[in-house]
Amino acid sequence: STSSNRFCEEWAVAMRSVPDKENPSVLRQIIENFKLRANQHMNTLKRLLRNAETDHYTLYRVFVFLETCGMGQILLSAASKDAEDSGSLDSHDVCKVLKEFIQALPASARLEHKDTSTTSSTTRQSNTV
Repeated sequence: STSSNRFCEEWAVAMRSVPDKENPSVLRQIIENFKLRANQHMNTLKRLLRNAETDHYTLYRVFVFLETCGMGQILLSAASKDAEDSGSLDSHDVCKVLKEFIQALPASARLEHKDTSTTSSTTRQSNTV
């Protein structure tokens, strides 16, 4: 079973739906837009993590952000690694708590991940109709 996240699926759909696939400037613009969005999400997460070190309500806001942004697991892993490398123990501890909480959630309660094998078969069915 292969899993994916919403951000990657949106990116793939955007790349596949380009009418002029031979035009590199259009493809580059799409890639740059998604890179910008990823950077904005990472900056938002880092800001929220710094605030969550002292505020439990912000910790919940970080959780909601991770569940709704479409690439929460990737961002959380990157932020955790960044906090560990920079020596920020508080941010690293917040990331650790979030990872444990998200892993403790039942899979059906998680918004971000879904099984692409069912998505692929649904997509194939809608493409053949």
